[in-house]
Formats: sequence, structure tokens, C-alpha cells
Amino acid sequence: MEVIYEGVDGAFRRLADEALMNSVRVRYHLPQRFILAVGTIEPRKNLPFLVEAHRRLCEANQEEVGLVVAGRMGWNQASLLPVAEGRGKIVFTGFIPQRELVALYNLAEVFVLPSIYEGFGFPPLEAMASGCPVIVSNRGSLPEIVGDAAVLIDPENVDSLLEALQSVLRTPSLRAILVEKGFARVRQFSWRTAAVRTLELYERIILRTPKRHTVFGRLN
Repeated sequence: MEVIYEGVDGAFRRLADEALMNSVRVRYHLPQRFILAVGTIEPRKNLPFLVEAHRRLCEANQEEVGLVVAGRMGWNQASLLPVAEGRGKIVFTGFIPQRELVALYNLAEVFVLPSIYEGFGFPPLEAMASGCPVIVSNRGSLPEIVGDAAVLIDPENVDSLLEALQSVLRTPSLRAILVEKGFARVRQFSWRTAAVRTLELYERIILRTPKRHTVFGRLN
């Protein structure tokens, strides 16, 4: 078996466009400091788990940090949203265009994906490409995708996420290490590389396939 990784869009990068980032902050009423989650809102994304970790972070440590959830509403979202009702410092942006999503990654203090399962995981790589530290669950494909460039947490243990958030938010040296490792990691996920390796794989398959001889005859 050979694994060929998908690529990350080159639009995701460090931004110097302060006007764009300020306009995104105003448009979506973003907190000054915030944790970011990106993805369709559905049960496997483990949103209540993240909301609870954010609640504990704010109450136990008086951290002035919000939570921003960017993404469309998915299936069974009605059972998830009440978890966040009445909570301050939580913003649901709904769908957000790519240009503004890049700005959102640039503005965030940390990106979190505490999913129960992911088949690949584009958002952590997009966050890395944008210079945002990343925390992900240790389930599904995520450990393989992020390598050592992210903090891994147990998506069934709120203390695990709480400790990771406290470490990343309070330790500038850890943030810097994660950002640099993220830039290095995301370079391994290029669409050009994916295309070249796919072509090479097809060529090897063709060379290994024996030629078929066709015999033409007359039907009686």
C-alpha cells in the first residue's frame, strides 16, 4: 500500500494585511484573544467537549480568551448548540469565505480540533500554514497528519484539553516551537507533490501490467 497525502491550498499563509484582519475582527465581532475551531458543526467534531474545556479555562484561570467556531451547521446540530447557549465569549460565525478564513487563522491564539474521528484533517494544516499553534485529538488520522507539530489530547478527557490550552496560551516558547514545526510539517502536504507521486504510481502500475494479446477471428 502506498499513501499519497493531499495538499494544502497556498492561500493559507501568514498575512501582513492588517486592514483585512481588522475588518474580519469587526465583521464577526471577534474577541481580542480567542481559541479557534473550524469545521461543520456535527457530533463527531466534539463541540460540547471544547465548550466545557473553554468554560473551565475561563472560570478556573480567569483567562480573557473567547471561543470562535467557524463552519456550517451539520446534522444533529440542534442537540449541540444548547451547550453553548447563554455562554459569553463564544462566537459562531457560520460559513466563512476562504479569504476571511485565512485571516481568522492568523488572528487566533490557538486552533483546536478535538474530533472523535477525522478521515484526513485539512483545518490543522491550514492553521499551521497560517502560523497558528495547533491542538488536536489523538484519534483517527490526526496524529499521522500533524506529526510532532501539534499538541495531542484525549478527546474524552476535558482535563487533557484544559492543560494543553493553558500551556499553549501561557508559554510563548511553546507557541514559537509549534509555529515553526507547523511551517515545516505543512511543507510535506503539497498538491504538486501529490500530483507527481500519483503520476509515478500510475506509471509503475502500467509497467507491471502484462500486455494483453488480442486475437481477431471470424464468427461462423
